[in-house]
Amino acid sequence: MRRSAAFGAVEYCCSMESDVAKVVARARTAQARWGAVPVRERARRLGAVRRLLVERMDAVADTICAETGKPRLEALMHEVMNALALVRFCERRAPRVLRRRRVGVGPLLHKAWWA
Repeated sequence: MRRSAAFGAVEYCCSMESDVAKVVARARTAQARWGAVPVRERARRLGAVRRLLVERMDAVADTICAETGKPRLEALMHEVMNALALVRFCERRAPRVLRRRRVGVGPLLHKAWWA
């Protein structure tokens, strides 16, 4: 369903179960490919996404306004700017947070833990 709160229009969209299954399969394939990309490369690509969002922020804000009825300034500040900040955070932190490291099993293997 797509609702335009600004104009009161409602548009319904339905998907068949087979369509959903295809989309889920494509998403799983995409996730596997993304997971195979080195972390530093993923961070670099997030930078490209951030720059593209900056480039298209007016169009994104227009879409948000049309679909939610939010005022333009609210769409920019609450949606677009927050998305930009989140992408930048992930871009900076991903190499450290997602680096490969050993993880101990700690108390999980201790008999008393499960008793």
